[in-house]
Amino acid sequence: MHLGPAAGAQGAADRHRANKPIGESVPVFEALGGLSPQTPEQLWAIAFTVYGFNAHGIDHNQRYVSDAIMRDGTPNPGFIRDPELYHQSSSRPGAELPHAWITSGTRRLSALDTLGKAVSPR
Repeated sequence: MHLGPAAGAQGAADRHRANKPIGESVPVFEALGGLSPQTPEQLWAIAFTVYGFNAHGIDHNQRYVSDAIMRDGTPNPGFIRDPELYHQSSSRPGAELPHAWITSGTRRLSALDTLGKAVSPR
């Protein structure tokens, strides 16, 4: 299924973001000079890697706009926090569906699993 230019642009953004930690790790190695951080600069260099290891937003904040997706008429709310680092769930059309566990009797299943092939979670 072709989702239009938005899907291609999102793929490019994902690739760019996936490679970003390579450059961000340079200050870590420069500042550490070893494996036991001792100085504020060394600790800062390690903390700076949060974008490399904890960037949940880049994986879950996709917002696709396409003629294949029915709009609901609401304005795009944007993001409150850094969209690369922090996940902000949304139920707007074109957004990745939020996950929830559903219990049916003694059975526990993912809400995403109830959608069949309509949604393909990563």
